[in-house]
Amino acid sequence: MSLEFAGFLYSGDNRTGQSMLVGVGHTDRYNHISAAQLTSSGLYANIHSVELITTSEADGNLVLLKNDDYSGPFAQVSDAQSAGDVWWSCWGHIGSALLIAGNKKGTSEHRISFHDQFHDKWTSFLDAKLQGKKASRQGDPTLTWEMFPANVSYLDPNLAYLKIYQPLHITMPWYWPDYAASMTYHIYLYVTGDHHLRAWGARWAYWVEGGAKSGKIADELMPEVRDGLQSLQDQVNQALTLTDLLGPITDVYYLPGRQPNRIATGGISGATTDDVTIVIEQHA
Repeated sequence: MSLEFAGFLYSGDNRTGQSMLVGVGHTDRYNHISAAQLTSSGLYANIHSVELITTSEADGNLVLLKNDDYSGPFAQVSDAQSAGDVWWSCWGHIGSALLIAGNKKGTSEHRISFHDQFHDKWTSFLDAKLQGKKASRQGDPTLTWEMFPANVSYLDPNLAYLKIYQPLHITMPWYWPDYAASMTYHIYLYVTGDHHLRAWGARWAYWVEGGAKSGKIADELMPEVRDGLQSLQDQVNQALTLTDLLGPITDVYYLPGRQPNRIATGGISGATTDDVTIVIEQHA
């Protein structure tokens, strides 16, 4: 099978010890390396150096993540197309990894910050929806991703999603304590048959702190969260119509954190809760 790029994960420093060959197939965007795969290779929480080998086909991006579900603190190492063989030392607990092919040959890319594009729209949307209700927004949302979710109900483990998590405050009459709650939405971005970028509201969920009134609160909150998914989808799609001005779109993919510019060969670190970079691909 031809590859966009390849790499090795090593248990020892300086490309020594147990190793695992990884890569992204020629027609693929991602390859996700699960905690189970790392464990079977003796590399779970035991990666100390990595190597990337690129060709003229694409940039190679290797994202090493602390958590088993492709979330949390991360370190990303990148190798520009045709740069050849580069390697890095690494340390810390690594529970999962993502390989992401970017800047593919014959394409151009446009990058969008999930936070910058949707934070203010979300807060305005939610504050208007909850006006006059017991529930109110508790601080800012977490705008992140849900990559290849193996254990999240109603989501496809083969897909990548954007995720909005919002803490809520439930105001009760003075003779009852207030409650904590939260709402979560998952959004799937896709390219339509006529090459436009659009969104599908894939999942909604809510949580209410336990207590004597939690059942009643949940009964009131649940329909608000459920019905909000369609409204959110409509709002996101309205915002995405601006990308129509770019011209025909061929693909969309995600990078962790805030990456307004291509790294080429180098690295960054951060957390998946910092931001998500939405990369829009077009034919060059």
